[in-house]
Amino acid sequence: MTDYPKAIAPVDHIEPVPRRIRAFLAGVQVLDKTRARYVWEWPFYRS
Repeated sequence: MTDYPKAIAPVDHIEPVPRRIRAFLAGVQVLDKTRARYVWEWPFYRS
């Protein structure tokens, strides 16, 4: 289909996250990253 928008990055693109990432599970901190990465593994739709 051609009515889907273009992907914002190519597949297998890696880019640093400009913010701190923290995750909590049941009120307990389980993740705290300052050097996380965005990873585009697959497009979000099939053409």
